[in-house]
Amino acid sequence: MSIGLIGGLILVSMTFFSTMKKGQAIKEGEWNKPKKHLDPNLKAIAPPLPKTQFQSVSSTQIKAEVAKASLRATLLYAWNANCAECAEDLRVLEKMKTYYEPYQIGVATLNLDSPAMESYIANYFTHHGLSPKLTLYQKQDQQPNFFIDLHPSYNGTVPAFFVFNRQGKIVDMWTGKMPIKDVDARFRESMKR
Repeated sequence: MSIGLIGGLILVSMTFFSTMKKGQAIKEGEWNKPKKHLDPNLKAIAPPLPKTQFQSVSSTQIKAEVAKASLRATLLYAWNANCAECAEDLRVLEKMKTYYEPYQIGVATLNLDSPAMESYIANYFTHHGLSPKLTLYQKQDQQPNFFIDLHPSYNGTVPAFFVFNRQGKIVDMWTGKMPIKDVDARFRESMKR
């Protein structure tokens, strides 16, 4: 860097800080005072965690629930709490659910985490600013064939999308990150099957 550039930066920073009045950044009277130590017995106040009420299901129960709902079609989104990009998808799927409800079309989610991770999942919702407005299903533990029973070509990859018809049969399935407009287009195409 040249000396002129460094001098210019110093001049700009001095001008900026000299325009601040004493006490703008720190309350007046707190200059040169030592910081008070926090009481170690005090606990931080945090916002309450959202109530995540998952319905623990097997792969056959999911299909039965979809058939029982008797909707024209249902989009099921499989995700887990280790998937950071899934948070944005969940946010958009909430909007899709609101849009599709009047047309008798459902949107639901399937969480693939262990039921023992409930507080971790609640923190996931809080961290990403989500509210559990979608129908929430969760994979039951101790089911080694859960993925194969759900769909023969599904291996547990997240995110994953499943399109069910009115009878609870999967008519389309795909995995991986996809722009939501492409998800919507493929979902509409799948509903015609």
